[in-house]
Amino acid sequence: MNKQKKPKLKLNRKYLIYISNFLIISGVIYLFLIFFPIIKPEIEYQLHRLFKSNNQESSNLNSDESTNSVKIPIEKPLSVTPVSTEFGIIIEKINLNTDFQPDIDISTREGYWQALENGVAHAKGTKYPGQIGNAYLFAHSTVDPLNISKYNAVFTLLHQLEKGDSIVTFYKGTRYNYIVDSKDIVDPTNIEPLTRDFAEPVITLQTCYPPGTSLKRLIITAKMEE
Repeated sequence: MNKQKKPKLKLNRKYLIYISNFLIISGVIYLFLIFFPIIKPEIEYQLHRLFKSNNQESSNLNSDESTNSVKIPIEKPLSVTPVSTEFGIIIEKINLNTDFQPDIDISTREGYWQALENGVAHAKGTKYPGQIGNAYLFAHSTVDPLNISKYNAVFTLLHQLEKGDSIVTFYKGTRYNYIVDSKDIVDPTNIEPLTRDFAEPVITLQTCYPPGTSLKRLIITAKMEE
């Protein structure tokens, strides 16, 4: 009787191995598809940065360094057409070009979560781009993996910004240029970035950090160019 059971036992083990391998591979594929909205922008950003760096080096080799001409500061032309000049934001470094919804009430979860489905939101009660004070724009990520692509796509690469980087906003048809002044990571309960005031035009960008979680808040502070 024992000899008759052994082949069956081996067969069962063989099926278990197949099932285990299938579940592992399926799990890896599932995780890849779920987190792909975060991975894809990061890969595209690094490739774009590498390509841009190579082109810049080639351009520098062909430029005439012996000229003594005086450089006159002018408004840098954009490489993209703004999605919106009524309420818009462009950050060329991270290939961001989108509109934002103004005057979103952040006191009601239903209101701002619905707004975030469409992209960037402007906090009601804060200033608008170009005005003296704090203009507050935010785009959240989510701890729910199934909703990562729904809520986190817009500001996924915000962490790549550094001091001195350029942010362009549009409000009521007018362009306003900002320069990143600081980058901070704060607790979710810290509302100081929202309530602070300034004696000059400042824009604050907020998103959850790390991307795809709600553990912390990433705060980008930028001052308007003079």
